[in-house]
Amino acid sequence: MTLHSKMIFGLLFLFSSALTGVVESAPTSAMEDRLSHSFSHFPKHANTTPEYPIHQHGQVIQEKQLHARSPWSIPNVINRFVQASDPGPNNVVNFVPPFITYSTINNDFSCKGYDQVFGEFLQIKAKGIKGVRVYGVDCNSYWTVQPAARALGLKIMQGFWITQAGTWSINQAVTDLVNWIKYYNGNNWDLIDSIIVGNEAVTAGWIDAHQLLGKIRDVRGQLRQAGYVGPISTAEIPSVYMQNPFLCVGDDTIDFVGVNAHPYFDSGKRYDQAGEFMQSQIDVVSQACQGKAVKIVETGYPSGGNVHGNQAPSPHGQAVAITQIYNVLKGDVVMFTMYDDYWKSPGPFNIEQKFGMFWLLP
Repeated sequence: MTLHSKMIFGLLFLFSSALTGVVESAPTSAMEDRLSHSFSHFPKHANTTPEYPIHQHGQVIQEKQLHARSPWSIPNVINRFVQASDPGPNNVVNFVPPFITYSTINNDFSCKGYDQVFGEFLQIKAKGIKGVRVYGVDCNSYWTVQPAARALGLKIMQGFWITQAGTWSINQAVTDLVNWIKYYNGNNWDLIDSIIVGNEAVTAGWIDAHQLLGKIRDVRGQLRQAGYVGPISTAEIPSVYMQNPFLCVGDDTIDFVGVNAHPYFDSGKRYDQAGEFMQSQIDVVSQACQGKAVKIVETGYPSGGNVHGNQAPSPHGQAVAITQIYNVLKGDVVMFTMYDDYWKSPGPFNIEQKFGMFWLLP
């Protein structure tokens, strides 16, 4: 994600936060108004406050029975992994990733309403995808993403987007998640697969690594006190961990090392060397973090854009690259992203809008 795209996302986040107040106890009418109407100013934004049980096109959808909460452990995806063969006709790949990144922003900058999110999650569910990674709580996602995922049994890798304003910029988002789980989800955290505090905030220069680590500790304490026992991490590029190994060595502030890595930016390799690239990134981060578990929480390949050295993005190149990535990571990957994102700037290589890969899935 380019700096321009980060700034757009950050502005949306800050505008939402500016409309909010501090919530510390019972859910007041002010809290409900904030969570359900904070983005009502956006054009073409449907009312996103669902009633429970959720009604969709006249049909009552029974919510999935929630399970008893249990401590998190790294899923053993290796035992279930089957290597994907090469892409078939029309570049359709022969695998389905467990997670895919998802945006609540439309290409016209409007926010997706509940019905739209539910419909897109239905497509995700139909493919056999386990869950979605969302980068923040923009566009009133507590009344779109969370209830839609709950109704369909999808998991959420929940992000808290740290903006250029600093680590305080996620304070309200963390509080609101705690309150939503407590008052609207029976204090049950099963919906949340993991928490990602910040996304390339150090890479962007908005905070330093010490500030990030301190904020992760704060968020961890707040969520543990609220009853969340799942994994917590952040998302940065490999060089951030190499230059700041204290982020991942010495304590248990993060439960796994969250990495964003994209083979396109290695101009010395081709799309059909994406697997080799990904293995090299895993290796250098694992070495810097002294063997701590590494998870790729964002990766993909563009279907179009500029030639960058040996990298020549195309639909076929995208299909080959993501298949190699999937195989090297033995299926334990978050693919970027569901649709092409035309709300973003194209970026200096004209690729930032072209990572949509959902159409390649079988």
